[in-house]
Parts: sequence; C-alpha cells; structure tokens
Amino acid sequence: MLHSLRFKELPSFIVDLVENTNNDELLEIWMSNPLREGNFEEFKEQIMAKSIEKSKTKEQLESEAQLAKNRALEKLKKIDGGEHFGS
Repeated sequence: MLHSLRFKELPSFIVDLVENTNNDELLEIWMSNPLREGNFEEFKEQIMAKSIEKSKTKEQLESEAQLAKNRALEKLKKIDGGEHFGS
C-alpha cells in the first residue's frame, strides 16, 4: 500500500494514521470506563484540551496567567471606581 503513495502524499497519510490510531485508543479507554459521563466526542475534546495544556511552555502559561490577571484587574477597576485594586 505504501508503495502506491506519492512522496508528497506521505506526510498527510502519516498524520491520518496517527490521528486514527489515537482516536481508536481513546475510544477503547472511553468504552472501558463503566462510569463514563457524556459522549465520546466530549471525552475526546477534554483529553485533547488537557494534552494541549500540558504541551505549553512555562513562559506561555505565565503569559496567559498575567493576561488573565490584567483582565480581571481591569474588570474590578470598572466596578464602583475600584481604583484601589491592583495597587
């Protein structure tokens, strides 16, 4: 089968193969849990979100935390004047 692929098709074939393998493994995990909640797609989205979060660098996480802090402070400042927040 591989010999019938063009060289330029190989990367997309490998990506599809890995995605399908991951999908199959996640389905097996989801099916083996008798206490599962929700459907498979929800489970898969949760796992993928956790995987993305784990792959972030320390700098990315710190940057996101700083951004969230700044947004929260701006919202607090809008409430009743709130000038004392963030000082």
